[in-house]
Amino acid sequence: MKFSTKDRDNDLSSSINCASYYGEPWWNNDCSRMMFTRNNFNDLGWYNWYTGSYKQLSKIRMMIRKPLIVETSGCSDCDCVGSLTTESGIYEITADGNPLQVYCEMNDGYNWMVIFRRIKGDVLFNNVWTSYENGFGNLDGDFWQGLKHINKFSAAGWSVMRVEMEDIVGYYGYAQYSTFHVGDASSGYRLTVSGYSGTAGYDALSIHNGRKFSTKDVDNDLSAINCALKYGSPWWNNDCGLVKFTLNDFNGLGWYNWHTGSYRPLVRVKMAIRK
Repeated sequence: MKFSTKDRDNDLSSSINCASYYGEPWWNNDCSRMMFTRNNFNDLGWYNWYTGSYKQLSKIRMMIRKPLIVETSGCSDCDCVGSLTTESGIYEITADGNPLQVYCEMNDGYNWMVIFRRIKGDVLFNNVWTSYENGFGNLDGDFWQGLKHINKFSAAGWSVMRVEMEDIVGYYGYAQYSTFHVGDASSGYRLTVSGYSGTAGYDALSIHNGRKFSTKDVDNDLSAINCALKYGSPWWNNDCGLVKFTLNDFNGLGWYNWHTGSYRPLVRVKMAIRK
């Protein structure tokens, strides 16, 4: 909600200006359930207070802070981070002597490092080679970790990879691979992937095994065309691809022969690796 005052009505009430009528400037919806800004100090309140009924408040305080930071600069991966905290989130580790922010996810008894995610649709993914090499996006939302970083971690034994997907009607499916590796720059960041299990239906990723990465400005696929350029989908493209995760159009994300046996748009996609 937008903020409203007696002289600026931004609330959703169709009949009154809540801030003016009740004397309570706030981020009002259809008026408010938080009475913190009234001039009458004896009329402050919080809707359905813990007693289940109205009680006058005598003290109120609102505070902000940065997210809880765990000192992880001495860590080189999410396993180390997981030994210090059970909270999933963004952490700064040291990789090749340099600071690197990563998203560590602690669940199922494992410490995963998320290498790719799309959940908001606010980041464009049809990017050039250097962007995919170095990484881009926002770790708290949509991002690509960077091929050079994925190479380092997969070479260090982070070789189990899991793809998690949710479609437009809320079905969740996953594809897990027991072998996952991304080569170095000289190999074109060649993909090695095998050992599928999961609920995603068709194994749409293994057909990309052995392929170099391609972008609109670097064509490494086997097609007569540059698939990344023509379809706007940078990937380890073979003769174009069966995985549509990197289109700019967030409504066009897809996994070939999804569990339904037909195409259904995906609204959430995540790739994560672990040892």
